[in-house]
Amino acid sequence: MYDQIISDLEDLKIRGAENVLKWGVFAFSMKIKDVESKCSFISTFLKVLNDSKKEILALRPNQIALNNALDYIFIKKRYSGFSSLSEIKEDVSERLNTIEDRLKYLNFKISQIGSKKIKSNMQVYTHGHSSFVENIFEDTLKTINFSVLYSDSKDLVPSFVKILSKNLPTLVYPFNMVDSIISNSDLILLGSSAVNKDGFLCEVGTSAIVNLAQVHGVPVYVVSDLLKYSADYKFKLSVDINVGVKLPSKVKYLSNDFDLVDADLFDGIICEEGIISWIEFKHLAKNNFN
Repeated sequence: MYDQIISDLEDLKIRGAENVLKWGVFAFSMKIKDVESKCSFISTFLKVLNDSKKEILALRPNQIALNNALDYIFIKKRYSGFSSLSEIKEDVSERLNTIEDRLKYLNFKISQIGSKKIKSNMQVYTHGHSSFVENIFEDTLKTINFSVLYSDSKDLVPSFVKILSKNLPTLVYPFNMVDSIISNSDLILLGSSAVNKDGFLCEVGTSAIVNLAQVHGVPVYVVSDLLKYSADYKFKLSVDINVGVKLPSKVKYLSNDFDLVDADLFDGIICEEGIISWIEFKHLAKNNFN
């Protein structure tokens, strides 16, 4: 099971920051439980967990939430002063339980808070995949009717749209119609993969959405948990890729999977602490796991 999760993370079969966090933590928990039953020496226990942590994090380098969660559970140097393996095992186990409990709480709390922004018969636009946005939609559907306008930077239709569209009117658009989509929207909800001091790492195309939202006067909110914040993290955005054809020597093809969006462009941030401002989000995040 551990090897399968590692393979799925590497092959991008697990998509969306919340899913990457959930499965990354689950894989690490499997390694913890496995090594707890097999190791009798501190050095071996610490090495196995450190190697596993590095392996998981290397698969998704831009996933701050996963990095923060695994750092909270295990940092090798934290245990340099411990003299007993049983003490180390107990501390790691308690920290793992804290993170697992937090993940259960996050989905429930954020969907409750976010659903309050959606009113009856609204047309709500979302772009790309976000498990938090999906959960908000599912929670809202329990009490009111509304519809979703959807686009993806890769013109794909993720599984969550297929699932929701069984009960929720959903219009899927190519992203090149973004201006038209926003002009027909009452509210925009967007997910985020990670956050640093400069803003939110979102699906590529999000920068255009938030700027056009201001032109059309449509409120736009980003959904993120505090665990995704790291003040000093630097994202690698532009990638020179092989397009499968020979290009002239002076031509490079650059592609991004994400936009780094100025946090001040959002009308608010939906997180586990409520619908808050950028200043409040940074303050609360710094006092949690960073």
